[in-house]
Amino acid sequence: MKASASILSAAQIFDVTLLSCLQSHRVSDVWRVVQPNGQPAVLKAYHTDMGNEAAGFAYLDQFQGQSAARIYRVQGRAVLMEDLPGPSLGDYARSGHDMAAAQILGEVAQRLQNTAQSTAGLLPLEQVFQPMFDAPVPAGFTAAQNMQFTTGRVLAQTLLQAQTDRVPLHGDLHHDNVLNTARGYCAFDAKGMLGDPAYELANAFRHPRKQPDWTTDVPRTLRIAPVWAAALGVTPRHLLSWAVAKVTLSIFWQARAGTIKPVEFQHLQTFDQARDRV
Repeated sequence: MKASASILSAAQIFDVTLLSCLQSHRVSDVWRVVQPNGQPAVLKAYHTDMGNEAAGFAYLDQFQGQSAARIYRVQGRAVLMEDLPGPSLGDYARSGHDMAAAQILGEVAQRLQNTAQSTAGLLPLEQVFQPMFDAPVPAGFTAAQNMQFTTGRVLAQTLLQAQTDRVPLHGDLHHDNVLNTARGYCAFDAKGMLGDPAYELANAFRHPRKQPDWTTDVPRTLRIAPVWAAALGVTPRHLLSWAVAKVTLSIFWQARAGTIKPVEFQHLQTFDQARDRV
């Protein structure tokens, strides 16, 4: 794949050699590179600015490789970080170990929350959700979807107003953002947020990727909720309330982008039904 101007400029700044493209999209490019000392690394270059991901690198850096990817250097619109080839925790789950993977993810979340300190630029959850509150209900919903979305938005407001314990958060912790390494499972691709501990795994109920039969299954959700709730020190109902709020926010952003994945309203219904049963 042809390297973009952004990644070429970043490679020159960091004095690294590009090897292969790992990911390319409208926001950023990610390449595997080789450093001058011959060691591998991953280079991520943003085309404009880091947006809501900037705080995530300072969040990860504080762990110095303990349960998190090492951040080598951040400069301008680019970051050089540790190359963790995996496999991912998502791969492990998809190979037939869903509950074992859920247990591991809970342990990773617990280790991060037990040691995380506030770092520069952490985004308060109130700010994360505010665009959804400021905008009207997206057009094109059915009557049932409109009710689901409105209910989820009200629940999100209630949860945010009731926060009593605000902690540093990875902000996007799920199976496919955790890799197996020689020193254990390590998280990467953090957003860097500040808020209710339960938010940390709210999005993980929609994962691992490409398993809609799992992520829309109420019994599966009910099996996992107590495991993650115990790891985060919250109740299963509180955790599932945040799961409802998070998928509602995701539906909002997808609607604004022009395409909502059909599975998302199924997720909303699944998490809401599970919430009513705990």
